[in-house]
Amino acid sequence: LGQTDYPDVEFHIVDNGTTDPQALAWLDRFAADPRVRVLRDESPFNYSALNNLAVAGSSGSVICLMNNDIEVMDAGWLRQMVSSLLQPGVGIVGCRLYYPDGTLQHAGVVVGLGGTAGHIFRGQKRDDAHYMHRPMLRQEYSAVTAACLVTRKEVYEQLGGLDTDFAVAFNDIDYCLRARKHGWK
Repeated sequence: LGQTDYPDVEFHIVDNGTTDPQALAWLDRFAADPRVRVLRDESPFNYSALNNLAVAGSSGSVICLMNNDIEVMDAGWLRQMVSSLLQPGVGIVGCRLYYPDGTLQHAGVVVGLGGTAGHIFRGQKRDDAHYMHRPMLRQEYSAVTAACLVTRKEVYEQLGGLDTDFAVAFNDIDYCLRARKHGWK
């Protein structure tokens, strides 16, 4: 909340069986903010189902899926992502994610890379321009990671959310490919 300058946000945090007392205390403190809602779900872990639960209770027209291990590095991150999302025909936007050592974790997903789908430029140094500065430019890819993406709620609802048959992996790839099939970038 303190590292995001986007106005009028609501956070839906899904607690999937947290038992750590420190984490539970943190959730309680965080839930005291009127912009935050903590949802508890004790069912077996299913990334798709947990995100679908959070989105179902949201009131915004833009949805951001974000893992709990993401560290915000720039207050304008959400504003930048939403500005791309609101371009005509765009249904999903991802972002660059870095590992703690400063190497690139995610800049887009290419179907076929690694046999199924893979993160392009993974492991590149932050300041490595690579070919024509590609890792640093906004561009269209086959898919983006749901570790941090924004999507239009209308797209999420049109597609029925994340497919719960993909409980842990490839739910984001499937979502992006289905969106593309429905004419969304």
